[in-house]
Amino acid sequence: MPRTKLPKTEKEWLVLLASDKKGIVRTAKDWDALVKSKKNPLARLPKRAVETFTKSLMFKKDGLAHADYSPIVDKLTYPEFKKVWEAFGLSMSLFADYEGYKCASRGDCQTWNDHICPSNCKTVLPGDPSGRPGLPEPSHTTPDN
Repeated sequence: MPRTKLPKTEKEWLVLLASDKKGIVRTAKDWDALVKSKKNPLARLPKRAVETFTKSLMFKKDGLAHADYSPIVDKLTYPEFKKVWEAFGLSMSLFADYEGYKCASRGDCQTWNDHICPSNCKTVLPGDPSGRPGLPEPSHTTPDN
């Protein structure tokens, strides 16, 4: 997806995820296919860093709901880091809105360094066909700061 067309707001991102637009990572299967392709944004990283990041990914049926990016953040250049989030349909401005939180449980984004908790955390599924963890229920909360 061209950078100029990446969503800048939560609403735009949710519309993108609900669309049939190709080339957006919406599931663990999509991510695994991207990592195996020539377009892998993590291609030059150690296998262990890629595996650890991949295991941290959680998806709602339409897109990313959580990621721990600590295994990759200090190993990528800024342009490479941007490409990772662009694969999920996130502009860096939208990424900035979600960074610094982890999806602790369904709808519960808690402050946590090197994690991202997009609005999909509200509706994360209890499991993912890839075997990656899902999360139980509650309501969306964000710290006052």
